[in-house]
Amino acid sequence: VGSSISALGIGFLSFIARAHGAGDRESAKRASAQAALVVLIVGCLFTVICLSCARLIPSWMQVDEAILALTSQYFAILYSPMLFRTATTVFGMVLRSAGDTKTPMKVGIGVNIINVLLNFFLIYPCRTVTVLGMELPMIGAGLGVIGAAIASAAAFAVGGIWITIV
Repeated sequence: VGSSISALGIGFLSFIARAHGAGDRESAKRASAQAALVVLIVGCLFTVICLSCARLIPSWMQVDEAILALTSQYFAILYSPMLFRTATTVFGMVLRSAGDTKTPMKVGIGVNIINVLLNFFLIYPCRTVTVLGMELPMIGAGLGVIGAAIASAAAFAVGGIWITIV
């Protein structure tokens, strides 16, 4: 799925970069608009496909029966924001093709920071953390693997919205 989305992004990158380099702003604008349409169609299509396969993927990966249900939930949550993940990849390529390499990098860094922070609070239960010799109470949801999936999905959603706005 990720490779297919990247391939679409690279196709737009090559076309828009060529048009941008040739000074053909109109072709670059049309291709960028088409990229937005492709993001909507492919993002929604891959969401449906991934959610439909969320129970099958762990079986295909020969996951142990004891964790099959949990793994299926993980995949369903992780792949639910495919529209946003598609937007992040394709729109990142569109921006790079027009010469803006910093924004996709900033979005990527932001997504990773959000993911790490949400993992910290969603995976672990409430606990005491020692910082510089001081014991501090730390809140936590204690969701484990499901918390990791929620953190990643939320981070992907924020990244997709952020890069779409740009």
